[in-house]
Amino acid sequence: MALAALLLSCAVTAIPKSRAQAHKPVVADWPGATMEPIVEEDERQAFRPEGAPGTAAAVFAKALTPAPLVANTRVIGAYNRGCLAGAVAMPSQSPDWQLMRPSRNRAWGHPVLIKTATDIALSARKAGWPGLLFGDFSQVRGGPMPYGHASHQIGLDADIWLTPMPRDKLSTDGLEHFAPPSMVNMNTQGTEPALFGALQISLIKIAAEHPNVARVFVNARIKNSLCQSFAPSDRAWLNTVRPAPGHDAHLHIRLHCPDDEPLCQAQKPPEQGDGCDELAGWLKPPPKVTAPPKPAPRSRQLKLSCPPRAAGSSN
Repeated sequence: MALAALLLSCAVTAIPKSRAQAHKPVVADWPGATMEPIVEEDERQAFRPEGAPGTAAAVFAKALTPAPLVANTRVIGAYNRGCLAGAVAMPSQSPDWQLMRPSRNRAWGHPVLIKTATDIALSARKAGWPGLLFGDFSQVRGGPMPYGHASHQIGLDADIWLTPMPRDKLSTDGLEHFAPPSMVNMNTQGTEPALFGALQISLIKIAAEHPNVARVFVNARIKNSLCQSFAPSDRAWLNTVRPAPGHDAHLHIRLHCPDDEPLCQAQKPPEQGDGCDELAGWLKPPPKVTAPPKPAPRSRQLKLSCPPRAAGSSN
């Protein structure tokens, strides 16, 4: 389905055709690794050109209310190229969670996503979490975002931080500016023991085993740590846990297309197996940047200064 049709379906003001055609799915180039067909960007990535005025990302970001075209929620398109009509909002907080970065207005999703996120929060509480910190869901009408994500466009993706909610809860300022620590150790192939432990493992497992969840994206070093924490006979659930660039401070859940959403474009299921033998390419250390060799010194020719010949002398 063309982007112009998606925009119309989600009741967003049309954008110039030339700009609409310029919006394409973002697929990162990650040398040495087998990439998922749809790749998520790191939240800390810089502002993308698609956020310029008049582009699809700018148009979707300005919407403040759900698309009114339909009585029921409608998912239209693919995770990284689509939109959402009739979205519902995730409550900003409860005893079991808080929503980070509320000023972004990215707490919207399909009702199934809101229900799934709530289920995960309640299960995490039973597993010992004091509460969850949720990151971005989708924009009010889905669609591309000016920065931060390539997917999250159809209300079926959400981020959950791997740092627990403080027992005293974050202030309004904290919700906007608190930066989660990275869970990975870039000098090893695993995680930071002081930050990543049984609590974080339990959350990833809860998310991966939820029947609505198709994929859980985490950093490859986090998945490697999970592979080493379980015997091969206990790793079947890791099939759902997929390595992705970034994702070192949060996990990203992606839901299956709901059965009653015929316009939702599903992603191909992962290959069978726990995927632990597929991490080698992801865990290669980055190539060392070496200084270019210094140019060899230029040889200097010795100039001999001969005294002038005396008058009348001969060779």
